[in-house]
This record gives sequence, C-alpha cells and structure tokens, in this order.
Amino acid sequence: MKRKIKVLITGAKGFVGSNLTVFLKSKNCKVFSLGKDNFNLLNLSQIQKKIKNIKPDYVVHCASKSGGVKYNLDYPATIFHENFAMLTNLFLALKKTKVKKLILLCNSCIYSSSIKGRFREEQLFYGEPDRSSLSTSFSKLGFIIGAKANKFENKLNSTCLIIPNLYGPKDNFKDENAHFISSIIKKIYKAKLKRKRFVNLWGSGKEIRDTLFVEDLCEAIYKIIKMNKNIDVINISNGTGYTIEKYSEIIKSILDKRIKLRWSQNLSGVKRKVLNNNKMLKIMRWKPKTNISLGLTKTINWYINNR
Repeated sequence: MKRKIKVLITGAKGFVGSNLTVFLKSKNCKVFSLGKDNFNLLNLSQIQKKIKNIKPDYVVHCASKSGGVKYNLDYPATIFHENFAMLTNLFLALKKTKVKKLILLCNSCIYSSSIKGRFREEQLFYGEPDRSSLSTSFSKLGFIIGAKANKFENKLNSTCLIIPNLYGPKDNFKDENAHFISSIIKKIYKAKLKRKRFVNLWGSGKEIRDTLFVEDLCEAIYKIIKMNKNIDVINISNGTGYTIEKYSEIIKSILDKRIKLRWSQNLSGVKRKVLNNNKMLKIMRWKPKTNISLGLTKTINWYINNR
C-alpha cells in the first residue's frame, strides 16, 4: 500500500489553512494541522520538536499576520515582527531535515505600485511597495530572500506562491482586518437586513484588483506538491482584474439590487494590482476554474449561514 503524503500546515485554523486542510484530506494526504489555539510559531523549540516528531514530506506555511488596508496602516510593526519571526523559526526548525519542499504564501502587495501592467515575477524588487501594505510587503519579501538563502546554505527547497486578493468560505469578516470582498459582503448584507438604501464603501470604486477563490488556491498548492518541481517564485492568479465597483455590483446583485453604493476617497490603496500568470500557465499547465460570480455566491452563502 502506497504511503500517504504527509503535509504539515501552519495557520491551520485560519482562512487558507482551514480550507487547505479539508482539501488535502480529500486528496488522501495525511495532514498535520497547527493552529494558534494549540501551537505557537514564535516558540522555536516547540516547532523543532513538532517537526522532529511528525517528519513531514511537505510544509505549507499559511500562518500570517495581516489584514485589510486599515489594519495594515494601524499595526505595521506588529505585522512585520510577527511575520518575520514566524518564518525565521520555521527555517531554523527545517534545517537538516528531509522535508521535500516548504511552500510559502505571499500576496501581490509585495510588488511596487509603480509597475505598469500586470506584475511579473522578475519585477519583485522593482521599487518600494505601497505604504498601505508596507510592513506586510517587506516581511513577505523576506520570505523570498530567506527561501533563496536557505536553499543555498541548507539545501532547503522552497516555492513562494504570490497570490492576489483571496476570497471564499471561512474568510475573516471582521471589520478591522477584513479583505475587501468580505468587507463589502458584510456591509451590503447588513444594509439589506436593516433595509437601508445606501452603503458607504472605502475608495473610489475604480481601483482594479485581481482575485482568487480560496478553493482554487488549495488546488494550486496540491498541484505544486504533486509536481515537485524546482520553482522558486510563481504568481498564482486568474490574470484578470476588475474594478472594486464591479465586484460590489455583483455582490449587490446577489444580495439586494436596490441598495445604492456611496464611495469615499479614503483608504483607497493602490490603483491597480493584477498579476501576470504566464509562468503559471506554462510550468503548471493549470489555471483557476472558479468564475467570479460562482465564487462570490459560494462566499455569500457561507457568510449568511455562519455569521
């Protein structure tokens, strides 16, 4: 009987980690889930002991300190310190182990807002990231630098997946650190319940964003595991961006078409963030399969049933 692939997931109680745990179990992987309720990634000895006992084939680092634009602006030091400390401990714990690959998740905010067109992997260090996500960006750029350094010195094979704005079931819908899609869903749904005619949203609505449904990300991670190719950095993306106003209109059409949207110019963030997915299409021979209407419908249904 073929041995099951052993996958260790950090941040297993979070948005990506909880979805990935379910997905990989459905693929007959043996999953070891580490969440903040039962594990502390800031404790190096605890991590080393866990790695030694489990002896995972793959480690997927989903644990992250981040949030929406407001949270990123309010808590830059906390975000930077915790992200960097968690990853440093993970690198040290995996030193001299037989782990086949460490998979790291980075978001598109690590690219400079000055880049024109769709962001390509070779443009990662072209200028400074936008202020609205500066601490998150620098800590995640540290992921890529750390991965290269550990590959050179410790022969640790890593792949950094750069992902756009995620959304889907189990997302965080808290106001202070919600992603833009979950924040808009919550505001429009609350307006519907209270029979309000208007909803106030951040930004101008003209900002362009690339998005990815969380189940598609899980499938991409599994694809990377099964391929086991030497890929340092790769964008995982639909490769297409829409205005936040368009996303909002689709959400409104699902929940209540009668509600009107009002836009504020505050906290608008970067004007355009869209990832180039040519490398993904060529190397992985794969693309996300969930269209935005289906993904938003699934997300909204989950929120209504679990709020």
